[in-house]
Amino acid sequence: MNRNLSKKQQALVIEGNEVKLRLQADRIKSGGVVHVDWLRFTCELKNAPVPVAEVLFPGPLTDTLENPRSIAEQDLEQYRRTKLLRILREMPDAEFAASAQAHALALKVCKALGPDFSVDPQLNKGKDFYRFRWSITRNDAEVGWVGFLASSESPKLDALAKTINVNVFGSACTFARGDWRHRMANLIEEVNAKITRIDYALDFFDGIRGGLERRPDGCERAQAQGQHRWPMGRWRSRSLLLLR
Repeated sequence: MNRNLSKKQQALVIEGNEVKLRLQADRIKSGGVVHVDWLRFTCELKNAPVPVAEVLFPGPLTDTLENPRSIAEQDLEQYRRTKLLRILREMPDAEFAASAQAHALALKVCKALGPDFSVDPQLNKGKDFYRFRWSITRNDAEVGWVGFLASSESPKLDALAKTINVNVFGSACTFARGDWRHRMANLIEEVNAKITRIDYALDFFDGIRGGLERRPDGCERAQAQGQHRWPMGRWRSRSLLLLR
């Protein structure tokens, strides 16, 4: 590695190489050439999971042979539990159920993605017309979120207020456990959710002969002419992103 690069640049190079290796390994294992680059699905509150008793009534942390934890890990987990419980207890009665169910769904999403993912105990401002969101994190960076409750009391958002929305970014898809797609599919079926967005990416790790100038541009040309055909495609660096 070039020693003239800054630590941040070196970290980006290392992570970039790791992304390439993970995607190549996944391509060999699955036998497919495309990978999921974004996933978004929505379920109704009535179908969302019920929060487990451990979240609402947390017991003492234990260090077992099956789940060994250092003192620092136990302190961090205790902090997360205490903060989450305080947030839930401070929610108005009318909003408690939605916030608790959204958190329970976020936990299930993390379980599907793998052990490197967790739910941030901080309740954040929502996006896409949702009032709040629970952030899904990996290495302290947000890689997804679960939104709930409408951002306003407008009648136009009445239907949205009765739903929970899950967004899984490309970085989460890339670094998730190998069987995450099957686990996530089972979860989507479990909560009777509807997939509202899924992006597939086709990566050309070694570039394209002749450069990007020779890339097939039928999708982009059709899109520019207003022909909204599915799938639509757009180029991003050396990847072709297919939208469904």
